[in-house]
Amino acid sequence: MAGSARRGRGTAATTLGSRGPARARDPRASLRAAALLGLLGCTAGLACGRTVADGRLAPPPGWSASEPWSQELEAAFDDGFTPTPPQLEGRAPHDVRDQGLLRERLGRADLVLLGTAVQSRARGRYRGALASEIDVRVERVVLGERPKGLADEQTLAVAGEELPAQGARVLVFVRWRDEDPDRPFRLHVMPATPEVVAWVDAMVASAEEAGVLRSDGKRRGRAGKRRAARSR
Repeated sequence: MAGSARRGRGTAATTLGSRGPARARDPRASLRAAALLGLLGCTAGLACGRTVADGRLAPPPGWSASEPWSQELEAAFDDGFTPTPPQLEGRAPHDVRDQGLLRERLGRADLVLLGTAVQSRARGRYRGALASEIDVRVERVVLGERPKGLADEQTLAVAGEELPAQGARVLVFVRWRDEDPDRPFRLHVMPATPEVVAWVDAMVASAEEAGVLRSDGKRRGRAGKRRAARSR
């Protein structure tokens, strides 16, 4: 099982020139990629994640957010599951909204996991909202570094009653937070269709080429970005 996201591994990415799985040379692609690269460069928590002793996800020891939790983060990392994958080439208002949320989640996530839903179950209500759980078997880390000691299977709490089918592949976008010690991270789960995985892989590879990410999926600091820029 891979420990970090690398270009050319896992689901085949599209060419960087297309920035998307369906069409090549889309004149809007460079604008979308530039916006995403900006988000990747400004996300909080530059260090990779760590885990507690039982292998559950947890922020790095001593981690603190570089920006307060905002409405934008709340919308992107809502502890929800999106049952329908985004239409990457759609132009309807809901398609554009879904595309924007996907870019926001990828650009601001501290960790992105690709995995398989082993089992899903409803758990009644939690804090006034419908609560469910998804058991996800981690296949690989798409963005960030695989936390040391991370268990291969993670039980993730999500809001709502729509859940992935058993055996479905999913993407898990994780954002650390320190406002609530009982909830050390927030997340969002969505279907991992081949088209969406290819698009995400292409965006990560593009960020590596731009010097925003190292080849192991970690974000560079400012000094690293300057060195990468001078080497090109």
